[in-house]
Amino acid sequence: MVTYTCVGSVRGECGREHRALRAAVQCCRKDHRGCASQGGYSDRAVVAVEDGKTRRLTEYEYEQSLSS
Repeated sequence: MVTYTCVGSVRGECGREHRALRAAVQCCRKDHRGCASQGGYSDRAVVAVEDGKTRRLTEYEYEQSLSS
């Protein structure tokens, strides 16, 4: 089963494994808005978690994340 999480080299992980890509996208957007409201920025991006390992989104997943 593939899940999704938000990860950034500075901000770290969101701490959740979202079952839906849309939920992970919304989580990252919320983090971006929160950081922006305090004058900063978030480096978090959505990645897939499969068999306990993170991986970049496939092209299809990435395209789906843009429409979320």
